[in-house]
Amino acid sequence: MKNISAPFVLRELNTIGYKEAPDEPARAFAQWSFLYLISGEVLTYTGGESILCGSHNILLVPPGTEFRVRWYKDSIGYTGGFEEASLKDRSLPLLRLTSPRKVRISYSDEIFADELMAALSRHLSVPEIAASCIDLLLSLLQPAEETGSTISRVFLDDIFSGAPVCGGPQLYAGRQGIREADLNRVLKEETGRTAGDWIAVARISLAKRYLRDPSLSMAEVSERVGLDDQSYFARFFRKLEGVTPSEFRKDIFKKS
Repeated sequence: MKNISAPFVLRELNTIGYKEAPDEPARAFAQWSFLYLISGEVLTYTGGESILCGSHNILLVPPGTEFRVRWYKDSIGYTGGFEEASLKDRSLPLLRLTSPRKVRISYSDEIFADELMAALSRHLSVPEIAASCIDLLLSLLQPAEETGSTISRVFLDDIFSGAPVCGGPQLYAGRQGIREADLNRVLKEETGRTAGDWIAVARISLAKRYLRDPSLSMAEVSERVGLDDQSYFARFFRKLEGVTPSEFRKDIFKKS
């Protein structure tokens, strides 16, 4: 288990477009970790499950819990950590969490929360001010709804597991014992995308990973993302990325 080097640690996020994180093992820290998004999306693997964070979400990760980012998309915000012993108010309910929790910032508090994070960034080396910023931020938070979030997390875990993404929304809804319409409703409410949208994102993510491997033929890449028809795979990739898989691969090798 790794220790952070100071009572409060913060790093700014500012990614353009879709970006996969380095394929590294999840790490556990002895202190609290957190992810705060002002805008964009980040998919994390935390505590053994996938959690998608969107605009004005904060993900709190208790000490000793494994955490890593899978990908970023137009992500603006912060990642960081803090020692609980350095806070002024250690009675806050969220500090009793034993598993990761995604929490929403209410609409009325969004601007204030953004300012708190900016102040934390400016005064990170002043423990008294940094502690006040974290205390105030935690006091604003309310736990997100659990029922829908469980459905979303299971679905995202399934399609981003690294296995071929086979079948459509009905298949993944059936695995949870719910109707396709209910899966789409929950996903749309919580992530702004339908199951079909997310399946396309997962396939593109897998395709980009495999296209970087020169030992794989285009037919093998197509099969590994769950599309047996290579021609359909090429049309699907081009529709979403604006280039064919072959053009994408050529550009990657040109840059390397």
